[in-house]
Amino acid sequence: MRNRKHKVQPFGVKILTGGIGSILSRLYRTILNDIGMEAGRYDALMQRYILKALQSANRNERAEARMGLSKELLKESMTWKTYIKGIEFLNVEKMELDLLLNYDENKVSRHILMVPCEEFSDPSAILARLYQQVLSSRDISPAQSMILMDAYIEKTRSGQSKKDKTAARASLNKELQKAGMSWKTFVKGLVFLQAVKFTLFTTLYHRNTKITTHFVKVSLDEFEEERNDDAE
Repeated sequence: MRNRKHKVQPFGVKILTGGIGSILSRLYRTILNDIGMEAGRYDALMQRYILKALQSANRNERAEARMGLSKELLKESMTWKTYIKGIEFLNVEKMELDLLLNYDENKVSRHILMVPCEEFSDPSAILARLYQQVLSSRDISPAQSMILMDAYIEKTRSGQSKKDKTAARASLNKELQKAGMSWKTFVKGLVFLQAVKFTLFTTLYHRNTKITTHFVKVSLDEFEEERNDDAE
């Protein structure tokens, strides 16, 4: 899989292709479009967001971090941590994640997680909880888990040595059991469970009492593992 720096794309440009991290960039730009966010308003909100940091302790560090966020939110690929910061930036009180999974033979499952703003400070824990919901609903035995892992390794590491496959197996097992999970690991976990596509709905409860729902659809048929950390 490619290993390159992800570019900043101009405000308003749609993200149509890319790796795992581009899914979140696509969803975030969908949110901005759905709520009618214009470039001028976005810039004004970001400036206010940055200036607010200058009024607090460690203001230089905080302002620098927020100016970095302005750039990260416009990249063609983003991390889950950046995505959650982007949700905070939109002045959201709470967020509902609604994950619709499609498997072969028309099997589907749905998983909903409500996330109050107090939990935004630990983004990786949010994904881990959602994945545990999915895992619990499948009620997979240890024997079935081994079969699924064998299939995953063959799908993603078919041309590699036995040693590399063993290392990949151990790594994924460890990642899927952590209390915190990256977006990259979350998607790998869905592929491990043999989902063929998913739709992620995000309902935002804005502090101005407005409620908006946004979604992104993803096909996992041609999933490839990414070798860099840009999708963490």
